[in-house]
Amino acid sequence: MSRIEVITSVERRRRWSASDKARLVAAMEEPGAIVTEVARKGGVDASLLYRWRRQLAALTDAERQARCRAARASGTPAVRIRRPLDHRSRAKCWCDAISELTTLQGHFAAWLEALPDNLQDSATAEALQAICDIDLTELQAIVPPRG
Repeated sequence: MSRIEVITSVERRRRWSASDKARLVAAMEEPGAIVTEVARKGGVDASLLYRWRRQLAALTDAERQARCRAARASGTPAVRIRRPLDHRSRAKCWCDAISELTTLQGHFAAWLEALPDNLQDSATAEALQAICDIDLTELQAIVPPRG
């Protein structure tokens, strides 16, 4: 006999108890279990089962540190995955940096032109002039390798 669940409320999200989550994750981890079938029988999406498994297996800071110390003591390197915050390619980062330098050089040139006459011989004017004298065409001509 199959079970039918009738949802009568307007609420779109269902609330799952911790025991229901643990039961479905345990069923998913049984040998030979097919995750999509377990998800279908449980009335959830397979991605939700994977999320629940991750949440149930989450380590506290102390557990994570103990695991790292044990791995270090046994000589096994602890795997650390660091994802870059910037997802642009190196070539794109290079082009953007050169573009930013060119824009800044233009701003400093405008600042130098707007400098009052009494500050034309100051250290500020010398620094602005040095920035404006930098030739960025060589950097702009470089095409970084892709890959």
